[in-house]
Amino acid sequence: MVIDMLALAVSAGCMYVVRNSERGRIFLPLIAYPFLAAADLFSIYNELQAVELKMLNRERSEMLAEQWIATGQAPSAAEVMGLNR
Repeated sequence: MVIDMLALAVSAGCMYVVRNSERGRIFLPLIAYPFLAAADLFSIYNELQAVELKMLNRERSEMLAEQWIATGQAPSAAEVMGLNR
C-alpha cells in the first residue's frame, strides 16, 4: 500500500516534469513501470511474509486431520505453515 501511494506520487511528479515533452510522456511510463512493478511485488512479498498465522483455518485443519489419519502423527508447525514443502 505504501509503495502504491509512493509510486502514484512519483508518477504524478514525473508526468508534471515531462508535461511539455511528447517523447517524455511516451517513454516515461515504459521506463518507470518495470521498476515500480518490481518494488510493488517486493512490498507485497514482504507483507505476506510478515503475516503470522496463529490460528487454524479450515484448510490447515484439514491438512492436520489428513496427516493424522494417514500417518498417526501431527505435522510440525513449519509443515502446517508451508515452510517445509
